[in-house]
Amino acid sequence: MILIAGSLFVFTQTAMGQKTPQDLGESVAKAYVESDLGTLKDEGFFYRSVRIVIEHSLSGDENKMRTEDATFRSFAAADKWLKARGPAEYPFNRETQPLMNCEKGMCTYGEPALLHNTLFLTKVTYGMRNGMPYVKTIYFVDGD
Repeated sequence: MILIAGSLFVFTQTAMGQKTPQDLGESVAKAYVESDLGTLKDEGFFYRSVRIVIEHSLSGDENKMRTEDATFRSFAAADKWLKARGPAEYPFNRETQPLMNCEKGMCTYGEPALLHNTLFLTKVTYGMRNGMPYVKTIYFVDGD
């Protein structure tokens, strides 16, 4: 009887809007592709700050940075920074592969086929706060 009550409690929390790490992974991918990371705050996936890490696929000369790493106080600020990275005449494409899994604090997406001028979502690390997942870091690879 206790097992049934415990299962019902978990089901009730999920049915009433309790978000799971899988929900977080799917929401980040959707918001990223739609150029609207700011909506993630409304879904409750924000806590204090969000870190963005971009790995460049090409680093031919030693003067070019291999990775970019920045921290923002909102998803909207992070999205604005991402949008400003490329020239206005040809903004980069936003792509992601299907969500593979979310476990042990990390959501991973399928391996991207690198394309020029495309920024691929590759993984998201998350923490848990009051039983709800929140985004810690969003990782991208730049097809350069």
